[in-house]
Amino acid sequence: MINQPKQVVLFNNNDRTLNYVLIDKNNEVEFSYPIDIAYQNPDFNFDKKNNAVTFKNKDVVYTIYDNNDSIGITIITGGKTYNWIGNSTTKKGN
Repeated sequence: MINQPKQVVLFNNNDRTLNYVLIDKNNEVEFSYPIDIAYQNPDFNFDKKNNAVTFKNKDVVYTIYDNNDSIGITIITGGKTYNWIGNSTTKKGN
């Protein structure tokens, strides 16, 4: 469901592979990537100036941003751009 609260968790493995999990309102994993973890070149880009992490999953580009005004995820897929606005009071870590 698009308007249901969700939680995004990002973590990495030896500063090489970005992993992410989308957790639904029942604290169940709705989606995770990657499924298989293998040593590889870094598969994400951290933009320090804009405090954003960008990564791809097949043909979808995700940018997770955290700036003074807002936090959220921009998703580009199928020629369309979606902006999931986050709730900064739920942020943990940096």
